Amino acid sequence: MKDKVYHDMTKQQKEHWWFKARRKILDKIISKCNLLNNAKILEIGCGTGGNLLMLKKYGNVSAMELDEFALEYAAHTTDVDVRMGWLPDNIPYNDMHTLSGLELFQRQQIRANKKWNHLQSRVLRE
Repeated sequence: MKDKVYHDMTKQQKEHWWFKARRKILDKIISKCNLLNNAKILEIGCGTGGNLLMLKKYGNVSAMELDEFALEYAAHTTDVDVRMGWLPDNIPYNDMHTLSGLELFQRQQIRANKKWNHLQSRVLRE
């Protein structure tokens, strides 16, 4: 995305009603998922990190992002380990309990379950 879009996103994700309401709904859904205590969660495509603080309530969060500005902003504002990465071939983590792509699925709509299953087998702990 263009840098201006990410700059705008940093403000909007904190203040806009849509982002706030969406995060609240996602929080409620995730709270019912019975994640392990201190689960290792990987947020794929974290953008500027709008969901990372919410996810930290459920475990140890790591994140990956393709855009350099978004990555640096997310890492700086959330104290989460955010690394450069992209699907399907550059995933800078392994040994995770849970994968999350809250923004990724909305923006790009991963259509192939086969690809998602392959990703899970590469990253998730047995």
